Amino acid sequence: ALIEIRGRKLSDLSDAMQRIDERLSSEGVFVKGRFTGQSSLSILVNWERRFPASELAKETLSK
Repeated sequence: ALIEIRGRKLSDLSDAMQRIDERLSSEGVFVKGRFTGQSSLSILVNWERRFPASELAKETLSK
């Protein structure tokens, strides 16, 4: 799953990323984030616990 967050300031994006990370990691879900521009952040959510990465890849490629 890819979550896109837009904000005006880098600190807003950073705070949002931290909150998402805290919530999901408590459920055993891993989160990777990267800044894609000055005001947007793409977060790749790796749902390994829910289903295998290979299934996630197949789903992504089929879209």
